[in-house]
Amino acid sequence: MNQARGFVTVTGPDGRSVTRETFTCCHCNSVHYTPPPNAQEVGFCHRCFARECVGCAKQLSGRCAAFERRIEAYERRQRMLAAVG
Repeated sequence: MNQARGFVTVTGPDGRSVTRETFTCCHCNSVHYTPPPNAQEVGFCHRCFARECVGCAKQLSGRCAAFERRIEAYERRQRMLAAVG
């Protein structure tokens, strides 16, 4: 879990601010709040060893569809289609 983390500071209309830690899902590339350590549902992909959101954990159920690999496959396909004409 030593991936890059982010932080977000939300300031309310009363001027008080709250800072929370965030993470980026390895499968859908969306940003989520990091759950507290005692939370029941914490997604972690054991194939690419990265944090995943609960939605991807439920949807993929053990399969790994890393965002970076999907982008690379898309780029390979586009290069092939451009070469074919």
